[in-house]
Amino acid sequence: MTKKIEKIILILLISYSIYISLIVGMGWDEIVHQKNGKNLIRYLFSIGNLEYRSLGLPFHFGFYDAFSHFVSLNFPIKYSVFSHHITNLFFSIMTIIGISQLTKFLFNKKLSKFVYVITFLNPIFFGHMSVNPKDTIIAFALVWINLLFLKYLKFQKIDFKRTRYIYFIALILSIGLSIRLTFIATLIPIFLIFIYEVAFNKKNSFILKHFLIDFLKVFLISYLVTIAFWPEMHKNIFTQNEIISKYFNSLINGEYGLYWGLIDGQAYNLSNVPKNYLYVNLFYRMPEFFVFSLPILIFILFYDFNFFKNRFLNFKKNLIYSSCFIIVPILIITLMSVKANNGLRYFLFLLPFLSIVPALVIFYLYENKKKILNKVILFFLIISFCSYFINFIRIAPYHYTYINYFNGKFSNNLNKFQNDYWGLSIKELIGKFETSYSIDRHQKYKIAFCGVSLDIAQYYLDKIKNFNYIKVSSNEDYDFIVMVNLLNGDRSSTFKNIKSCYTQFSGNDLFSVERSELKLSIIRDNHKNN
Repeated sequence: MTKKIEKIILILLISYSIYISLIVGMGWDEIVHQKNGKNLIRYLFSIGNLEYRSLGLPFHFGFYDAFSHFVSLNFPIKYSVFSHHITNLFFSIMTIIGISQLTKFLFNKKLSKFVYVITFLNPIFFGHMSVNPKDTIIAFALVWINLLFLKYLKFQKIDFKRTRYIYFIALILSIGLSIRLTFIATLIPIFLIFIYEVAFNKKNSFILKHFLIDFLKVFLISYLVTIAFWPEMHKNIFTQNEIISKYFNSLINGEYGLYWGLIDGQAYNLSNVPKNYLYVNLFYRMPEFFVFSLPILIFILFYDFNFFKNRFLNFKKNLIYSSCFIIVPILIITLMSVKANNGLRYFLFLLPFLSIVPALVIFYLYENKKKILNKVILFFLIISFCSYFINFIRIAPYHYTYINYFNGKFSNNLNKFQNDYWGLSIKELIGKFETSYSIDRHQKYKIAFCGVSLDIAQYYLDKIKNFNYIKVSSNEDYDFIVMVNLLNGDRSSTFKNIKSCYTQFSGNDLFSVERSELKLSIIRDNHKNN
C-alpha cells in the first residue's frame, strides 16, 4: 500500500510540473539563450566555417544552450518553447533525484523520500524548474558532482566504478561551467570533505596515483568541452585572459543583470547589496514549516542526538558533511558580499541541501510520534504545510513569487519585494489583452515597456492577429505600457529618484495578472491621452 501511495505522489508531482511547463510564460533570458543555442549548433556543425553570431554572452558558455536547442529540434516548431521548458524540467527533476540519492547515501532511504517531496514542493525551486536555463542547471551539476565524488572516494579501488564516476563528473562539471565559471566555487565544500577523507579518515584507503590520473582526466575533458562551446575563446584557447578577467570584474563590481533591487521594502543597488540579503530572502521566501524546522532540529539534536546515532550509520560525520554543503556557501556569500538580486534565483543550488533540515525533523517526529510533545509539533507542522500548500496552488504557475505569512498578507508585498522579476506572467497578461480588448486593425498602437524583457513581450504581442504596434520608449507618448513592478532605474539613478514601474507610470489598469490579490503584471493606458 505504501509503495502505491509513493507512486501516486510521484506521478502527481511530475504530471503537475509538466502541466506548469506547458502553461507558464517564458522567463527574461529564455529567448536569448534559445537563440544562443541555435547559433552555437550552426557554428559547431559547420566546424567553424559559419561565423558565430554573438548575442553578447561572452561569459555564458553555450554547452547547455546548444544541448537544449538540439532537443528542441525534435519537436514541432509550435512546441519550441515547451521543448525548452521540458528540457529544463528534466534537469530540475534530476536535481531532486540527485539530492534524494545523496541523502540516501549519507543517511537512509526513508529520509531521502522526505527530501524528494520537500525539494519538489519548494516554491522557489519549483517556480524555476521549467523556465530557468541557468540556476537550476547549476543546482543539478552541484548535487550530482557531490554525490558522485563521495561515491568515488568510497569505491576508488573498484576500477569500473571509479572510471564511470570520473567520466560522469567531467561531463557534469562541463555543464556547470557552461553556465558560470563561478560554479567552481560551489565545489569548495566537497573539496574540504576530500581533504578530511584523505588526511584524517584512517578507514579510507585512498590511492593518490589513481586520483591524480583521474583529476587530470576530469580537467582535460571539462576544459575541452567548455572551450568547444565558448566561441569567443576560439581565437586562442590558451591566452584569452582578457575575457576571463572581465568576467570576474563584472561579478565583483555588480555589472550584470538588473542594477536596482528591493528587499523587504528597502531599495538597494548591486554595488551595495545588504549583508543580510540571503538571510532575509530565506526567511520570507521559504514555507513557514521550512523555517520552523531549523530551531526544532537544533532542539532535537541537543535533546535526543542518540536517536540519530542509532538510526544512521556515521551520523555525526554525515551530518557535518551535509551541513558543510549549506554553511560553507552561505559564509562565502556573506563574507564576499556577493552581488545578487532576483530573490533566491542565484542561490537555488542551496535549496536542495536545505531540504534535508525539515526532512530530518519530520523523520524524527514521525518515528517518535507516540510521545505527546512530538505529536503536537508534528500536527503543527502538518497544519503549517497544508496552509502553505493551499497558497502554493493558488499562485500557480508563478510559484517563484511565493512569500510566506511572516511578512503579512501576500498582497502586502507589492512594494516590499520585486515579485514577478522574470516576467513569467506576461504571457497570461497579453493573452487577456488579446481576448478582451477591441483591437482596431487600422490603428498602429504605441506600446511602451517597464521592467519586462522586450524580447518576451514582443514575442507574445507578435502572436496577436491583426494587431499593429510599434515599440516606443516609456518617456515618449504611448497608448499602453506593459509592466511588472520592478524598480525602474539604471546606474546613473540615485535613491531619491528611483521608483517602481507601477508608481512611475500612472493611468488606468486595463488588464492585470493577479495572484492572491497581488498584481504581478499590468497593461496600463496613458492617462495623458484620456
